[in-house]
Amino acid sequence: MKNLLFTNPMRTFLYGLCAALFLSACGSEVQVIQPGHKQLREAVYASGKLQSKDQYELRAPLSGTVTEVIGEGIAVQQGEQVIAISHEAGDAQLSSAATRLQHAKQNLDASSQIRREMQAELANAGIRLSKDSIEYARQQELLANKATSQVAYENALNAWKQSKNDLIALRARQEQRLQQLQENYRQAQADYSQYAEQKANTRLSSTLDGKVYKVLKRVGEQVQAGELLAIIGRDDAYELLIQVDERDISKVKAGQPIYFSTDLYEAVFTAEVARISPFFNESDRTFLVEGKLTEKETKSFYPGITVEANIVIREKQNALVIPREYLQAGDSVLVQQDEVQVKIKVKPGLRGEQMVEIEQGLTAESKLVRPS
Repeated sequence: MKNLLFTNPMRTFLYGLCAALFLSACGSEVQVIQPGHKQLREAVYASGKLQSKDQYELRAPLSGTVTEVIGEGIAVQQGEQVIAISHEAGDAQLSSAATRLQHAKQNLDASSQIRREMQAELANAGIRLSKDSIEYARQQELLANKATSQVAYENALNAWKQSKNDLIALRARQEQRLQQLQENYRQAQADYSQYAEQKANTRLSSTLDGKVYKVLKRVGEQVQAGELLAIIGRDDAYELLIQVDERDISKVKAGQPIYFSTDLYEAVFTAEVARISPFFNESDRTFLVEGKLTEKETKSFYPGITVEANIVIREKQNALVIPREYLQAGDSVLVQQDEVQVKIKVKPGLRGEQMVEIEQGLTAESKLVRPS
C-alpha cells in the first residue's frame, strides 16, 4: 500500500506541514544551505482496517434451516427482519409446552377434578373426626355414670385421637400437593416462555439503522446454534481498528490525532484515538487502538478495507530543521564562517528520515556545508 504521508514508513516518523525552502548559495566553489523553520509532528506508525460504527455479528440463536434472508448491501432499519430460521424441533417443543401449561393450569384451578377430590377427602376426614368426637364424649359421660365399660371408653378415645391425627396429616399432605401443583404450573409457564422466545428468535432482526454488509447463509441451508449468519453495521459512520507496536504503545494517548490512508482513495483522512485496548496480542506483539473519525467524510468507505495510519504523539511549531544528511556522526555539522569551514556540535531534537530538528547550535542564518 502506498503511504500518502510518508515515502518509507517505519515505526516512528517526523514530518513537516509547512514547506520551507532551504537557501541554496554562494558561489561556484561551495554550495551552502541555511536551516529552515517548519511545523513538525512526531508520529507512531500503525496499520489496520476500517469498520462500520457499531458493527456486529448476527448469530443463530438455535439450529434450523434458513427460510428467508435479506441481500447484501441492503439498508435496514432497527427491528427489520434480516433472516428467518425454521426450527421444527422447536415448534414441537412449543406445542408440547403449551399442552403441559394448559394441564397444569387446569389442575391448579379450584374446580378441577384433582382439587375437588382433595376437598372431598378433607371433608370426609372432618366428618369422621366429628363422629368420633361425639362418640368419645358420649362414652366419657357414660363412663362417669358407670353405664359403659372401660374398654368401650378407651376404644372411643383412641378412635377420636386417630381421626384427629389423620385429619392433621391429611391437611399437611394436601398442602404439599397444592404446592406441587403450583410449582408444576410455574415450571410449565417457564418452559412455555422459553420455547416461545426461541420461536420468536427464529426471525432475526437488525438492532440498528444501517446496512447488511455480509450474508453468510442462503435459503435452504442448515445452521447451528451460535453460527455466524450476517454482519451488520451503520452506513453513515466508521471507525478505525489499528495495531500499534508494543514499543510505541506507551506514547499513544486518547484524543491524539490520527492521519490515515487507504488504497481506495488518493487522499489522507483524519481521526483521533478513542480507545486503547489493554489486551496485548502476543502473536504480533501489538495493542489494538480504536480511532474515531473526526469529521463526516464525503467518501464511501467499506468495512474491512486496510489502512495505514500515523498517530501524532508530539508537535512543534516553527522548529529549526536541516536535511538529515548534513548531520554528521557525533551530532556535529559543517558550517561556513568567513570563508572557512568549521565543524561544530549541535543538539538535535526530533529526527525523521529526511529532516532533523536542531534545538541548539544553529540559527536560521547559519550556513551549512554538505559533507563530502
